[in-house]
Amino acid sequence: MKFKNDVYLILLSFFLAFVIWIQFQLLKEQTVIISLPVHYYNLPTEYTNSELPYKITFKVVGKGYDILKLKLSNIQAKYDVSKVSMHAPEFELKNFNIELPQSINVLFIESYDDERVKSDTYQSVFVGIELDFANNETRDLFYDMNYKLETDKIEIKGYSNLINNITSIKTESITKSLLKKHVSELNLISPSKKIELTKTTVKLFHANETKSTRLIFNVPIQHDAEFEFFPREITVRVMGNIDLLRSITKDSFNATLNLNAEKQNLIPLNVSVYDNNIEIIDFSPKSVSRKAKPDVR
Repeated sequence: MKFKNDVYLILLSFFLAFVIWIQFQLLKEQTVIISLPVHYYNLPTEYTNSELPYKITFKVVGKGYDILKLKLSNIQAKYDVSKVSMHAPEFELKNFNIELPQSINVLFIESYDDERVKSDTYQSVFVGIELDFANNETRDLFYDMNYKLETDKIEIKGYSNLINNITSIKTESITKSLLKKHVSELNLISPSKKIELTKTTVKLFHANETKSTRLIFNVPIQHDAEFEFFPREITVRVMGNIDLLRSITKDSFNATLNLNAEKQNLIPLNVSVYDNNIEIIDFSPKSVSRKAKPDVR
């Protein structure tokens, strides 16, 4: 019976010692490392980086009791992203805003992590177009038939960490059967669903083919004018490769009013074509007439 009492006394002594030690630790000033969730605000609309850290580690000085309350709280480290330059390749996460209640008295010494984050914005760049041949025989046939691309560049859009490493966009696989069909365009293959191609095909033409001309009727004049004018459509004469001319429609042009050059109710027109391989020779009429407002009495 005495042995059991001694065991209880020993256990009680250990428990009391542990409680005293805990109290001492809670009252003692300590330096510890803790992690806090990060809340980012004022994110620029063009900022698209999904790799921002959700937590950041800090070195904290304070009494054990305050540090314990800090760990049990829902306090966040706030970071104002508008302070950093989105044009820099990367930026350092520092100067966090941490709002502590008066009941928690601790001092944040520094961010324990050396966090550097890449600036990842939505950008557009021009890259080359790479012909993808099924085999060497097809490659030789392509050049023997004097095929050429309408352009050797294409504009792509996407997150900078994806598009900065891309130097070219491949075409669909070019086969002998495809060439014998005398195709006029090739499909372009995006390397990722997250990369946008400004055009999905590239046109082909024969390099030794003579140019031709074509008249395009009923080309609409684009405008947001709040007045009436006449006519509302024009005729455009263009020159270019025959295969390219076949694909030209009235919607291939951008005809606009040059309001700054208006004289005596005659407004000159500016006309351009979206395909740089097509040349505008002439268009008619060169200007439109502003209609006079009806005399309302």
